[in-house]
Amino acid sequence: MSSKVVEAHAKIHSLAMAVAPVTSWRLYDSIYTERYMNLPSLNEGGYVNASVSNVEGFKEVDYLLAHGSGDDNVHYANSAHLLDMLTAAKVRKYRFRMFTDSDHSIARRGAQREI
Repeated sequence: MSSKVVEAHAKIHSLAMAVAPVTSWRLYDSIYTERYMNLPSLNEGGYVNASVSNVEGFKEVDYLLAHGSGDDNVHYANSAHLLDMLTAAKVRKYRFRMFTDSDHSIARRGAQREI
């Protein structure tokens, strides 16, 4: 949710944080996604609108992105996708923290304290 607020240039916050965000619904669990959003071919606009696709707003905030590399719920590809977009848009005000082997709860080796 915080990533979508930043994307909207809402200027509500000067700092935002996301832990294991879904950045593209095409990368999320198809059974869950298709139950609520239908097939991508039948709801192209919905998939685009619900995903993070414009990162210009990220230039206006300090942003922290964290993800566990062993997350089998929201796959790491979601954060990699966002990092690629931030790099391409030359967004510099962000930090990324990967928690090696942590799943979606980021509970391994006391990692939750880091968050």
